Amino acid sequence: MKFLHPIFMIILLGFLYKIFNSGKTALSINEKSPEADKREELIKEHGTTAKLITALMFVGFIGGVFGMIYFIGVREIFIKSYGHGFIGAGILGLMLSNLFVGKSIKKPPRPSQQANLLSFHKGISYFIVIGSVFSLVTGIIILVSGPST
Repeated sequence: MKFLHPIFMIILLGFLYKIFNSGKTALSINEKSPEADKREELIKEHGTTAKLITALMFVGFIGGVFGMIYFIGVREIFIKSYGHGFIGAGILGLMLSNLFVGKSIKKPPRPSQQANLLSFHKGISYFIVIGSVFSLVTGIIILVSGPST
């Protein structure tokens, strides 16, 4: 049972790649090309998958907290997890903020802001990936050597 959270989160990492890939593919399609309708489908898929993954990350975060308490026996979840609990909460927060930034890219107040919002959206995505890798490493440490002292 203690491996349910790690397996769940590794699957979510695969979906993060899917989100990244669909967004990148959508950006590579010109809005005025004959494939413009495919771009809209990819953007819709990108947003829908991101919402689903964010909801599942919330479930995974809650599952991780309960897993640390009930299966590993640690009450100081954030302090004794090599930063794993803090980074998990941070990734969840970044995903939530990226959902709102992503929605605002379509309708910026001024056209010049669209490029800035898109760049910010990409930047947050890179932080999510970096945090996810760190979270994966610290999660493996917890499973192998137990919580920190």
